[in-house]
Amino acid sequence: MKDFKEKVKIVEEEFDEFRTFINMWNIRNAYFRNSNKLIEIDGKMFDNDGKLVFDKIISFEYVVSYIDDFQKNEPNKYRIYNNMRISYIRKRSRVFDRNSYILENYKFVYFVTLTFNDYGINLCFRTRRKWIYRYLSHFPVYICNIDYGDSDEYIDNKGNLRIGTHREHYHCLIGLNDPNKCYFLYEWNLGFSYIEKCKVSEDDKVRLSKYIIKLTNHNIKLSTKGNNIIYSKTLKGV
Repeated sequence: MKDFKEKVKIVEEEFDEFRTFINMWNIRNAYFRNSNKLIEIDGKMFDNDGKLVFDKIISFEYVVSYIDDFQKNEPNKYRIYNNMRISYIRKRSRVFDRNSYILENYKFVYFVTLTFNDYGINLCFRTRRKWIYRYLSHFPVYICNIDYGDSDEYIDNKGNLRIGTHREHYHCLIGLNDPNKCYFLYEWNLGFSYIEKCKVSEDDKVRLSKYIIKLTNHNIKLSTKGNNIIYSKTLKGV
């Protein structure tokens, strides 16, 4: 319990530092893999999803020095951050397995984004959450996660540099075998719903997993408010 409280304090008060710590590990691992997944644009480093990793070009030597110095100067904080990093890696694995399960075992799979209109966004958080659960209750299997948009810079699908809006919305992966239940996909009354039918292929599994994995970054910060990924009971044993 003590470690958990310590983690919560760091997540709330020093999230930027923790994010830098994660980015340094990601850059280090990318260098080691030599996978060329880091993109240099206008003196900044982006990952292959278009997410800003670091606001300047940094060398492998700098990254290794940062991690070593952090471990030497802040051993307790390093232990907590590293445990959280490992926990995040395990969470990514679970998300990938559950995405794969939905894509492999259901005939109709949809990626749905639910937004809130002005009326919906002004409801209390608990009420908004109830509406999300009510929407999902129509479907046999789903993964759903909250997102607040990105206030950071990112590259859109046309290669343009953008700045996010930071407005609450939800992303869901939904599986169906009964085509008659597709009707309920459009039963969202508190804003807009963007519905994309997914093709079952290895490429789609990787793409969808990467996107939902990206959303778990928010769980690191928002876990103190109970905003964990929502899973259907169907996925409990997966």
